[in-house]
Amino acid sequence: MAFKVTAKQQKELAVLIDLASKAAEELRTVTEDFNEAIGNVREFVEGMVSDWRDTVSERSEKWQESDAASEAEEFIDEWERYADALEPIEHDMPEISETPAMD
Repeated sequence: MAFKVTAKQQKELAVLIDLASKAAEELRTVTEDFNEAIGNVREFVEGMVSDWRDTVSERSEKWQESDAASEAEEFIDEWERYADALEPIEHDMPEISETPAMD
């Protein structure tokens, strides 16, 4: 028995594919906006971390061996881990407009 997609099913499918395609485009746009924003946050935090590391390295050797230096390093490392965790989002979108044969 051969199957065929009816004209009514084709119309309904076209509407659903159109809606899904529009939603996918909106998702791509929102994802791009998010990735840009999260990239800005990461870059800013990395700048802070770099400035703090420079400040630590400019301190005396005696200070760098102190408990205060250890606490400062832990603080900086925590912020560095935070920055490293700020990853962009990636989506693998299915190609919904390429349907199988209709008949």
